[in-house]
Amino acid sequence: AFPEVYIAGYGWMVFEPTVSADDSTEKFIAFFKGIGENFAASGNFFYKLFISLPIWIRTFFIPIFLIAAVLMIRVIIILRKSVWRRNVIKRQGHKSLESIFKKITVLLNKINVDMKVHETPSGYSARVLEETGIEISDLSEIFNKSKYGGIEPTTEDIKTAMDIHKKVEDIIKERVGIVRSILI
Repeated sequence: AFPEVYIAGYGWMVFEPTVSADDSTEKFIAFFKGIGENFAASGNFFYKLFISLPIWIRTFFIPIFLIAAVLMIRVIIILRKSVWRRNVIKRQGHKSLESIFKKITVLLNKINVDMKVHETPSGYSARVLEETGIEISDLSEIFNKSKYGGIEPTTEDIKTAMDIHKKVEDIIKERVGIVRSILI
């Protein structure tokens, strides 16, 4: 059901209160879903070929397959980051800051510093600083002005937010270790 809202001068208007999905995310998922389907078909062929090989050859190829799988996952992660950064820069404005802030909360969640439902961005940034020593108060200030103050973020604000994201990402990678940092 779609509720209606009365807007003075326009009358009753249909209002969609739910957040819609991001088009770029849907395109990204569809792209990799297609790759996954092709990869599954190819994988079945190579599996049958692999099983038909002598055991000593299979033993030799197992580490090579594992390394190739890790490299492929890393390439997908790098491509995903690149697409995200390009979309953030292209979008600009409130949506860019929301995306950056969300990415930072996901990163901080990897070291068990998740944003509580009752927390404001300022309260969250204060808790992050207290618990981890990671400074994100500049981002929360820019985010609050944009989201709640109605002030359109400047290109410099977006650049500052991206710089903070990069610093947080580097700190998280350092704290989680080499193996887990490959997946960040």
